[in-house]
Amino acid sequence: MDLAASIQAVTDEIVIRLARSIRTETGARHLCLAGGVALNCVANGKVAAAKLFDRIWIQPAAGEAGGALGAALAAYHLQCGGARAPRKGRRRYAGGTAG
Repeated sequence: MDLAASIQAVTDEIVIRLARSIRTETGARHLCLAGGVALNCVANGKVAAAKLFDRIWIQPAAGEAGGALGAALAAYHLQCGGARAPRKGRRRYAGGTAG
């Protein structure tokens, strides 16, 4: 139990530092998380409690494949020259958010 608690404490600190850095460097008001660590509810709760972002969204395929999906979407947006407008008639994700 001590080992697990220690690893969780270190993970929390790293995630909070990364979130603060992202907020400072980008000025972003919203945060989207993906990847294996994005499933860590304790760390996510601490990021939400820090109130660094207006909204936090955790990508549904939050396993390691989620990072690849995010990279593919980033490349798509960069190649298309900016943000993609939602298609007419399509609903945006209406799931829950933390924060």
